[in-house]
Amino acid sequence: MPTYNIVIDDDNRAFVVLLIQRYDKSSYDKVRFKIDTGADRTTISPKTLFYLGYDVATVNKLIKHSGSGSTASDELSRHFSIDLNIKHIMGQLVPKGLKFPFICKWERDIPYPKPDCTGCNLAGSVSGTFRSLLGNDILSCFDATINRTKKEITFNRISDLTLRNKLYPDCELFEYQSN
Repeated sequence: MPTYNIVIDDDNRAFVVLLIQRYDKSSYDKVRFKIDTGADRTTISPKTLFYLGYDVATVNKLIKHSGSGSTASDELSRHFSIDLNIKHIMGQLVPKGLKFPFICKWERDIPYPKPDCTGCNLAGSVSGTFRSLLGNDILSCFDATINRTKKEITFNRISDLTLRNKLYPDCELFEYQSN
């Protein structure tokens, strides 16, 4: 099975680079994602989308409802995603049709002010964004070995993606075939 190695940096963080197509389709740019085993889905930041040539109006036009879940603060929310074209995932896997849904926004409703918010009148719809994080929808395609002494993580593609694809039917993956 193919392997992919990444370095754990001096701040004890690890990043993966994905090649994502620019909005104008002129090229694929390298985009860095922090590995986050606590994130169920891969997320992308507005700053990264702007870097790729997307503006707010375009993102709002292309965004789609992706379901619901929770934010990092464990509050229930609706999640929204944007499909982006990618070349590969860790050099080995590509989604069917080369598109992958990246969660880019969350929204939740606050029916009344929180009790612990003194003088706070905030209620209604609240939305927020995410950092660029590589989540379990992609990480579930690999067995990972962390070697803290060598400061590296080795990813080995799992041989059968059937169970993984059942868990993530909106972003099925298959083996990347190089020429």
